[in-house]
Amino acid sequence: MDAETVVRQITKITTTVLELLKSSNKDVNEIRESASKELRMDLSEPSRRTFVSSLLELYLVELQAKEEAEAEAEKAEKRPEYDDSDDLVIRRLSSTRKVTITKYKRQRMISIREYYKKANGKELPSEKGITLTIESWACLKENFPVIDDAIKEMQSRLN
Repeated sequence: MDAETVVRQITKITTTVLELLKSSNKDVNEIRESASKELRMDLSEPSRRTFVSSLLELYLVELQAKEEAEAEAEKAEKRPEYDDSDDLVIRRLSSTRKVTITKYKRQRMISIREYYKKANGKELPSEKGITLTIESWACLKENFPVIDDAIKEMQSRLN
């Protein structure tokens, strides 16, 4: 068999075995049998058997690396974000609005505020917004249903 034929066979085996691995929960022997049938080729021959086993190992290593990368990306998303004023960003409401937790005179505060960028790129809070103590925030949060009802009532009057 010439080198080109061998390369084509290896490519076909690789493609078929990887497609079977991605689409099924079969073990290596079942994968090899399915690939043998699909390719009309004996993959139980020792060198081919070894090749299919090494493909499986490679696939599993790649799968594990992908899962680890996804887990790391998920961790990175969960890391707290701090803005240029060292305030903890709870949520970005838009490109210029944020909800942050800040500390002022040894007291934690919730701030919902617009931000602006200085020429140097630093993001700073503007005067537009509100800053509440934890107690005021709790009171506001407790009254959300009443506020929502009032908004709905007002909207129904406008329509």
